[in-house]
Amino acid sequence: PTSCPTVCFSLSQGSSSDVVVPVTASADSVSFYSRGNPLASSYNGAVQNVSETCVMFLYEDLSNCGSFSLFVVLDAPDTTGGDAVLTFSGNFSYPEVADDPQKADPNKGDKYVYNTTTNETSVYWTWGGKFTDGLAQSVSLNDVGDSIYTKFVGSPDGIDYWKF
Repeated sequence: PTSCPTVCFSLSQGSSSDVVVPVTASADSVSFYSRGNPLASSYNGAVQNVSETCVMFLYEDLSNCGSFSLFVVLDAPDTTGGDAVLTFSGNFSYPEVADDPQKADPNKGDKYVYNTTTNETSVYWTWGGKFTDGLAQSVSLNDVGDSIYTKFVGSPDGIDYWKF
């Protein structure tokens, strides 16, 4: 289909909340993220990334109505790099797109650590100047009350702001 029913979500932080409408396009999340084209190991999608900022947004693939992904884009290609740890609670598996996929060598690539006791996945990112970092993760948000919880662990280096 070329159009899907409009779906809205609620975003809450403390006592504040707002309505979120997903970004939409007729492309799967891997194509929309556009990793490596033109900038290697980086987000190159249509939603603008911002220097020193964690940009999060929900995305819906209009060619597959109801197919949602959570995008996390860290920083913009500039002269600084950084590192951050973000923990996700809920049904969170290995992402559809990982800027620097986890490698066998623990000193290379990003790390994805699942805690079976808390049902949390912690993602450890490190990126250099002239690059971004982040992921696109398929999410199941079809039922009322489904939730995704995210939190930074410690103080991220190279991220001074976040926006959704």
